[in-house]
Amino acid sequence: MTTILSVFLTRLVGGYGLLLGLVGPQVVTGTWRRVSLFTIAALSVVALATDAPTVPCIATAVVALLVERLLAFDVKIPGSAVWLATPCAVWLAAANEWPPGFSAGASAIALGGTLGAMLLGHSYLIARGLSFEPLKRMAWILFVILLARAITVVPVFFEPMAMMDMVFLSMRFALGLFLPLVLGWMVLQCVKIESNQSATGILYAMTVLVFVFGELIAVYLRLERGIAA
Repeated sequence: MTTILSVFLTRLVGGYGLLLGLVGPQVVTGTWRRVSLFTIAALSVVALATDAPTVPCIATAVVALLVERLLAFDVKIPGSAVWLATPCAVWLAAANEWPPGFSAGASAIALGGTLGAMLLGHSYLIARGLSFEPLKRMAWILFVILLARAITVVPVFFEPMAMMDMVFLSMRFALGLFLPLVLGWMVLQCVKIESNQSATGILYAMTVLVFVFGELIAVYLRLERGIAA
């Protein structure tokens, strides 16, 4: 169980860091960025308590907190150099699964994307007048990656496996991929009309589904049952 949690956390931190680097510079308010950096650091510390590699965990936490302090004191950092946490986070994601491959990378983006989009959506509730473009971009990235994950999982159903493995795989597909895809499409429609409260509520549900029924089960099937889901 510790190994499963370790892989899950490394993917989550890596995916969040990657999305932060892709979308972060577009977000005008610093609130979401600072919350994200603290989240990366906190998750890295939690990962450190599992089997995750020590050096990447510490490096990610320290760099994330350093960047947050620089932002807090309004230190001017040119362009994307602010997102120094990103390479460390990606390194952390790949540390237990090198080479990471499509499955680990897509899993990381799905995890980090849902958490990041949910927190970003929440920030619109407390900071008025923000551009919806960052949330639109994140919603599209999340929808596309979940669709790609669903397509790659379908062939696995035709492989021989035990009945309980099929039950877990079916749960993973129905509740961890198909339903989040439906909700993801709803988020896209909400963002299109700038209905932020609706989008944020849906993203809360998506986060739970992708975390618990999606990627956590996927990590279990891969590590314990040898099924690439």
